[in-house]
Order: sequence, then structure tokens, then C-alpha cells
Amino acid sequence: MKNVDLGNPDTYDEIYVVLDQESVVRAPGYEGDFLVYSFTADEARAMKTAGRRYSCGKSHFKKAPRHVIRLETFAD
Repeated sequence: MKNVDLGNPDTYDEIYVVLDQESVVRAPGYEGDFLVYSFTADEARAMKTAGRRYSCGKSHFKKAPRHVIRLETFAD
């Protein structure tokens, strides 16, 4: 998909979006296996689409992620 469905912001205060390395909305240039972004309910409400849904696309993920998760494998 080229966008992320944010659900109904009337049911949460903050939503977290986790993007893996294969996500098409993930901006290039960030290291890590997963990038974690957060949006407040008010930020999500501002992303209302014509179809009465709340979603965001690639442009919303150009900002720095809130967290970067790196997975490490350990040899026995």
C-alpha cells in the first residue's frame, strides 16, 4: 500500500506506526530494521481523506522517526 490507515482518532490519544525495511512509505536514509512514528489524535484528524477515512502517505514519514529499532542476531 502507498498509505497507512490511521483508524478512528476519536478512539485514541496517540497512534504509533511501525515501518519495516520493506515499507513503500518509508523514507530512505534511516538505518534500522523498524522505524516508529507517532501521531496525536489531532494530527491524525488533520489527515482526513475525501472518503472520510484517516490515512497518511510517504510525505508524512520524511520527518525523523520517534524510535529506531535495530535487531541483532547473536551467534551461539
